[in-house]
Amino acid sequence: MVKVASIKNIIKDLTPRQQRTMRNHARHHSLKHMRSMARSMKNGKNIWSSTYFCYEKCWKVMPLIQGYSKKSIDKNIRTEMRSGKSRKQAVAIALSVAKKAKKRRRK
Repeated sequence: MVKVASIKNIIKDLTPRQQRTMRNHARHHSLKHMRSMARSMKNGKNIWSSTYFCYEKCWKVMPLIQGYSKKSIDKNIRTEMRSGKSRKQAVAIALSVAKKAKKRRRK
């Protein structure tokens, strides 16, 4: 997603191994994500812990699907579990959203 040449200035203070890893990593991620990762790596985090730390900051929260089909309920459960909720809580939230969507449909 990001050209490797565009992150040269961002990764210049990292170790050679970190630079190589960041160049490979840049193919899949945004420039905002790469800047955030380089900043956290300069502060002492390794590549993997900085990746997950930056995901929390850079990822946008996706709204839940307002529907009551099995497919929309499954997607909502998956979304909630990815955001860190337990399975029981994710199921409860997804079913609550589906129930409200069904009520709105009947009106």
